[in-house]
Amino acid sequence: MVEPARDWRAAALAATLRDDLADDRLAPHAACEPRCSDAELAAGNVELVVRATLQAQALGYELRALWPGAPPAVRGSIVLTGTDRVAVAGRLRDQLHRLARTVVDESAADAAAIPLPGAGAVGVGALIVIALLASPLLIARRAWRAVRRSVIGVTALGAAAVAVVAVAPANPGGVLFAAAGLAWGSAIAVTVPIGFPPLVGLVRIEYAELWGALGAWSLLVVQRLVGLAVLYVPVGLLAWWASGELAVVAVPVAVLVVRQAIRIAVAVVAERLDRKLADPTADAAAWHAAVGAYWIGYLTRNGLPGGRDPARARADRARREGPDRDRRGER
Repeated sequence: MVEPARDWRAAALAATLRDDLADDRLAPHAACEPRCSDAELAAGNVELVVRATLQAQALGYELRALWPGAPPAVRGSIVLTGTDRVAVAGRLRDQLHRLARTVVDESAADAAAIPLPGAGAVGVGALIVIALLASPLLIARRAWRAVRRSVIGVTALGAAAVAVVAVAPANPGGVLFAAAGLAWGSAIAVTVPIGFPPLVGLVRIEYAELWGALGAWSLLVVQRLVGLAVLYVPVGLLAWWASGELAVVAVPVAVLVVRQAIRIAVAVVAERLDRKLADPTADAAAWHAAVGAYWIGYLTRNGLPGGRDPARARADRARREGPDRDRRGER
């Protein structure tokens, strides 16, 4: 490929190089039109690309290998003044042979060999996830508050994924593994607190009751881990079977989607029960104050974070009980 494409000298030079560079190891390949992307050339089984720019007194060139894990491109310039076609072809041919013999990192080749899905496939997958998370709206039209954040978040992530895939990154394997790392990290971060609930108040347990408390907590952990396995393992296996090479990303994403779908279902059911059982005429502010005071009192009595200072709490209680004590004394 010689630029400028419409210059007759560039066209003549392209035809000359096509003939002069051919030997027992290099063969010309008419894959597509002169202006082709690397992806189009690779799809046409082209392994080496020669791109040249015809300048006033020199020929700039770029030699690029297109196989997975290929070495970086080789760029240079050849002064045309006083140089014949044999010397130009010989220099380019030597560079191409050296590029073809370069030993590449096998792990990098394996990573680059994993193709990214198309932008359309990523968009369809995001729409399926959004439809799944928004499905409670078909049952309860007022459930938008429960699904709003999830739908907005998945829409933003899906748009970002489509944009990344659309630009055709030079290192698709690296992009895929980065997405897999984020997905696995998120799945582990939200799953560990479910399987291992916090053991609040451990420092206040008597030593004689410590092993009993730890045993009960361990039994709860086993029950939760079994429940998570029953829920997540079939989903992970199905995602692994359906996604093939993309399983490294599909499995954690499927786990996150199922977890969020369960949370949304619980929120929707809770809202329906609130509307069914709650008294709409009740004073919400009064109930909020009463429940808040009870909760703060519970934290204060047990010395947990979030409660009031014990000395201040006793002073407030004595101040409230003072008038009542005086009345009882008068009676």
